[in-house]
Amino acid sequence: MDHLPPIPDEYLKAIGSVVVHWNYLEHVLNLILIHLLGKEITDDRSHIIFAHTSFPQRVDILSALVEKVENIPNYSKFREYKTKVEPLIKLAQKNRTWIIHSSWGMKDGNLMRASITARGSLKFVWVVVALKEIEDAQEAIARAYKALSGLVIPVTSISPQIGQ
Repeated sequence: MDHLPPIPDEYLKAIGSVVVHWNYLEHVLNLILIHLLGKEITDDRSHIIFAHTSFPQRVDILSALVEKVENIPNYSKFREYKTKVEPLIKLAQKNRTWIIHSSWGMKDGNLMRASITARGSLKFVWVVVALKEIEDAQEAIARAYKALSGLVIPVTSISPQIGQ
């Protein structure tokens, strides 16, 4: 893509980190859904239903399932889902969305992102983005991953490379 102004590697790395951390979050969400449905994660049929289900739909499914299991002793950790974990997931989703659905470029040595909306009228806005904003978004996603994983996996057994 020689026709595009080069984006510095540290920005590309940060954007890529958002993508990778998001994938981990989606994966653990699917595994928890499968677990709460009482299915085996090794059975391919368990994954079929989520392959084309949007992330917000899966979060809604999780919320409904949590209501059904949170008072069962083996699932007592899920009692903290709505107050502690779900807000982190929603923040992670908001952060992921602005990064993934932006157009990126450089102007006068600054990283720029464009957002486009057409709800009622067309709005196209370019804004300067600091590297720290992208890193903060990745950290929000990592926190959501760690909190969600912590509902079923002891936090000490979560890979230290993920969620930091």
